[in-house]
Amino acid sequence: MFNADTHARLARPSLVGLVAAMMLVACVADPSAPHEADVKPALAKALGGGPAVTSTLPTSGDQAQTLDVHVYGSGFGPDAAAEWALHGVADPTKVRTNKTTFVSSTEVVANVTIAANATIAYWDVRVKTGGKTGVGTELFEVTTAIPILSAGGNALAVNDRGDIVGQFSPAANTVHAFVVSGTDGALSDLGWQSGIGISADGLIVVGGIGTAGGNPIAGVWTRPAGAAWPSEGSRLPDPLGITTQGGRGNGVAAIASEGVIVITGNLNGPYGIPSYWQSTDGTWSAPAQRLPLPPPFANAGASVIAATTGDIVGELRDASGNLLPAIWRRISGGYAVAAALPLPNGYPIGAVHGISPDGTIIAGNVRVSTKGKQVIAPVAWTRNPTAGSYTVNLLPTLTGTYGTDGRAYGVTVVGTQVRAVGTSFSSSNSTFLHGVLWTWTVGASDFQVRDIGGLGTKTDVVPYAINPSGTIAVGGNAKWRLP
Repeated sequence: MFNADTHARLARPSLVGLVAAMMLVACVADPSAPHEADVKPALAKALGGGPAVTSTLPTSGDQAQTLDVHVYGSGFGPDAAAEWALHGVADPTKVRTNKTTFVSSTEVVANVTIAANATIAYWDVRVKTGGKTGVGTELFEVTTAIPILSAGGNALAVNDRGDIVGQFSPAANTVHAFVVSGTDGALSDLGWQSGIGISADGLIVVGGIGTAGGNPIAGVWTRPAGAAWPSEGSRLPDPLGITTQGGRGNGVAAIASEGVIVITGNLNGPYGIPSYWQSTDGTWSAPAQRLPLPPPFANAGASVIAATTGDIVGELRDASGNLLPAIWRRISGGYAVAAALPLPNGYPIGAVHGISPDGTIIAGNVRVSTKGKQVIAPVAWTRNPTAGSYTVNLLPTLTGTYGTDGRAYGVTVVGTQVRAVGTSFSSSNSTFLHGVLWTWTVGASDFQVRDIGGLGTKTDVVPYAINPSGTIAVGGNAKWRLP
């Protein structure tokens, strides 16, 4: 149903085969991007036939953290001393080794302190012993990310309470939805299959329910304040006169001005049925409502998420099967016909992944096929306050360009600053996607991009969501503290 530009937060894959994709949840990558592992493994060098450094455990550390790092290799002696270096230059003001403890000829333990302003990057780990030095190139990542679940998982949404929702595998051949509480870090298993969105008050989760081997069905989990989460979700109703065989809820938002809560999602149909549910009392018995499509796209599919304004964004599919970014504006308790969003010159295809809670900024990507190569660029759409139309801007990547592969996912507005998270290929190591943070001033084009690091895995790192306050991003099995 959807092509390579479809939303990569597992809220956006094809429903056919989604369960199979979920089974790979521990190997988190950007499903809509070229899946490339790091093909440049860390190099272990023994200088002058001395010691060699081959790996570390853990492979990453948070800024402003002191931790023990096990360093593995060969040729270590009792006098072994470990140090960290960036691009071959040691800087103890950024990563300081407090103590090195000799364990064996193949292991030492270094107690290190990472400064709050240490450069987010892959650092070399060096061990000096017997007058010689072994170097493990780019073995340890300094980052702002920390793991969410010990068993791994895929985080897809986060609210200002710090509640995180997603999917994980509690046992072999199972994929369940989860919530990690922002209050105490407690894990709640919500049963099959995936949590995709969570409400601001932490009382509603939406996503896909069902069982093993079947398509997910649009579902919702609810709980009273202070109560535990249910162990399984409830099916969201179909539209009147339609019986669907699958679907998912993608987002949930309270529209305070109307006193209603809206869930958005997709239902299975010949081409997909973009839909929404709304409630004034927190129950979900009313039938789904179909989002109106313009006549040229009467048989189009769309993926949708909601802002607190009630506006919904997603994609339409044209006659050639290409995705076009679109928005449904909230009007009179319902929705206007979807309007296509503008595309930059030279990019005929686009996808939407996020909308800010105030509805003014939309994040996504655009795409063009050039000589068989897919070129994908991160973009942001800004609503013009007077005309109500939208302006699109390409976002910079870590390479310094505005057209190199990348995607923008979650976005929010904090005061006068826009903050968005997504992916970019690094200029120093372009074999895997880095998680990045974009910032710019509301109404301006002073775009800045910075690397926010991963978990030391040297695989694609994808932050899918940002909380409304712009302080936390989540994606894969990572939670980032944003600067």
